[in-house]
Amino acid sequence: MAFAAAFAMMTSTLAPVYANEADLDITGLLDEDITLGLSVDDVTKLNTANVTDMTGMCYNCSGLTSLDVTKFNTANVKDMSFMFAVCNGLSYLKLPAGFSITEEMDLPNIYDDFKGWAKSGTDKIISGTGRLAVFTADTAGEYVHFKPGVSPFITKIEPGYGKMNVTWGAVQGATQYTVHYKTGSTEKAVKRDSSKTGALRSGIPNGTYDVWVTATVNGRDTGEKNIVKTVLKEYYVPCTTQASATKYKVIFVDTNYKQIDTRETSNLAFTWKDKRLVKGNKYGFYVVPYVNGEYIPFGLSHAEDKANVVMFTAK
Repeated sequence: MAFAAAFAMMTSTLAPVYANEADLDITGLLDEDITLGLSVDDVTKLNTANVTDMTGMCYNCSGLTSLDVTKFNTANVKDMSFMFAVCNGLSYLKLPAGFSITEEMDLPNIYDDFKGWAKSGTDKIISGTGRLAVFTADTAGEYVHFKPGVSPFITKIEPGYGKMNVTWGAVQGATQYTVHYKTGSTEKAVKRDSSKTGALRSGIPNGTYDVWVTATVNGRDTGEKNIVKTVLKEYYVPCTTQASATKYKVIFVDTNYKQIDTRETSNLAFTWKDKRLVKGNKYGFYVVPYVNGEYIPFGLSHAEDKANVVMFTAK
């Protein structure tokens, strides 16, 4: 029977398979990169109830990357040998429960960077260690030709005022990225969707950081750490004006450097009056400039920070 005629009889959108039709042969139906003008969508519609021979059905379909055979009825098929031979581009199969991939089907398994076949979302290889895949789908679902992902490489880190802007290269097949940054034993992470290859993190204390990015591919994190080191420094702000500042924040503290009050001003000529002040007690203040749309972060966790606090006695 000619392939075109066989296909017409098996496609539900064209004509049903007749009950008295026997011994349908679809050998090489998709030979050489989808012949006869068939698409992958067409293949999912095939009514294979009376098909007896699927030998070399997808032989040499290097352009075939995915195939859904959940609707296939293979009860009468006697031969599936070389069904997936030389299908080196096939990396996704949607299989019904109980569907068996046998060595005779010639489905590529381990070669180049591919480690075998696994359920989508896992990295557990179920197809053996040979050149050809052998496994049975224990549940209906998606199965992928597993290739361990390579984590992105950071292309640029721009440290700023208590922040870092990280940019990285895209990873094929990634559905999500995670930016990791670690100093000492403290590690934090932020997730980004796959449309982003950059992340800006603010409110980060000064210090030396290890920064790396991982990707989520086939539901699994790549894990590999391509670490880049960066240093964030707090800016110690003396109580003087800065030419680029548009305004200032004046922060008042007690002798324990605990914040009491905050005032904003466009210049440094001001008078501070507060009922909480006790005559004769000492207080301090420091000034933070507003530059390029943000206040420069300034903390009091180090001795050099406290040296910038001006102490005075309330009168």
